[in-house]
Amino acid sequence: MNNAIKFIVSECERLSVQENVGSRYRITREDFRGSLWVTPQKSNFRVLISGEIDPLLSGFLRAHFGSEAGVDQGKKYWNLGDLQNVAKIIRRFNER
Repeated sequence: MNNAIKFIVSECERLSVQENVGSRYRITREDFRGSLWVTPQKSNFRVLISGEIDPLLSGFLRAHFGSEAGVDQGKKYWNLGDLQNVAKIIRRFNER
C-alpha cells in the first residue's frame, strides 16, 4: 500500500511526496503553501488538506466523496476506502 501512494505521486510531475512517521504521506507542490496528507489506516485512507490546498481541493472532495468526516487541528479530512479514489485526488492536485 505504501509503495502505491509513492508510485501515484511519481507519475505526477508537479508533486513531491515525503513519508513521515506512521506512514503518513505529505504531498506538496512548489506553487502552493499547504499539503495533501494521506494516511493509510486499517480499512481506509485518511485524506487531510491544509493551507492553500483547502480551497483548491475541498469543493472537489465534497462533490465526489461527500462532506468531510471531521476536522483535525483545524484541517478537514475525509476517510476513503479505496486507493483509486485517493489516486483521483492526488491527480487532481497535480492538475490544478
